[in-house]
Amino acid sequence: MISAGGANQVLAFPPFGRVCYDITLTADLTIGFSGGTAGEVSGLRIILRQPASGAGFAVHWPDALWWPDATAPSILTTAGGVAQIWVETPDEAATLLGRY
Repeated sequence: MISAGGANQVLAFPPFGRVCYDITLTADLTIGFSGGTAGEVSGLRIILRQPASGAGFAVHWPDALWWPDATAPSILTTAGGVAQIWVETPDEAATLLGRY
């Protein structure tokens, strides 16, 4: 579990397979990616949680991340909101494929 203090958070792909990040937002967050292995599909499951009370926070994704219909997900900013995102790479984070 990651309690994100805002600013930047770089999430690492495993050498192969998948890993899950469970992030409780504490401020606006910009996500980046690293890791993975050329020729192996690596994946991340990202759970984003808004605080239980008060205003929620925004999440910003890298421009290089490809989304279905070229549209990044709208992350709920209401108290207690939860979103689940998947990101995969086949080539050490050079190509980023997102879905929600």
